[in-house]
Amino acid sequence: MSGTKLIVIGVAPHAAEVAAIARETTPERVIELVDLIETAPFEFDLTCLDALDPASCEVFLALDARAVNFSRTYLLSEIKGRGLKMARLVSSRASVPQDLKLGENSVIYPGVVVMTDVTIGYNAVVRTGCLLEIGCKIGNSAYLESGAVIGPYTVIGDNTTVGNRVAVGANIKVGKQCELLTAMTYVNNIPDKTFYVDGYDGPTRIVRF
Repeated sequence: MSGTKLIVIGVAPHAAEVAAIARETTPERVIELVDLIETAPFEFDLTCLDALDPASCEVFLALDARAVNFSRTYLLSEIKGRGLKMARLVSSRASVPQDLKLGENSVIYPGVVVMTDVTIGYNAVVRTGCLLEIGCKIGNSAYLESGAVIGPYTVIGDNTTVGNRVAVGANIKVGKQCELLTAMTYVNNIPDKTFYVDGYDGPTRIVRF
């Protein structure tokens, strides 16, 4: 879609990073960066969308913080409800196979390596240096921080965060709305709404119901 304008709507610094990825990938494309104004905690003013023509542009919603994952999901639905088409972005400095299945409004940063038969849902963020091994599936609105490693045939649930330099082993199922923030290798299945954080005596596991 290099013939259409790309509107990157979001909050710094992620929006600027996404715009830079788009420029390096399609330098001939017109790219406009629009700041999203937060009107209340995790609530944003979308009047900037009113003048956009769905026939002449694509939109990328760039909100990076884990805390606004659900806001990203809600805002994506609002944008699509206006008839606007969402972009998909892959850095030209990432290594991805031709058979990659990438959902709308997802971005892959430089230095990411993706093996064959991988699926990434919509609204996902895969940051620099991640490794996605053969056959893994990354859920909608998932957030993979820099250096995360996802093992072969592992499933990462929707709205789940895999932290910086975290490794998830092969054939593991990680549930929805999890946060794996302790830098270690996870080798067992993890139920929904499980949080791993660093505690005084090592990793602390919290399950929210």
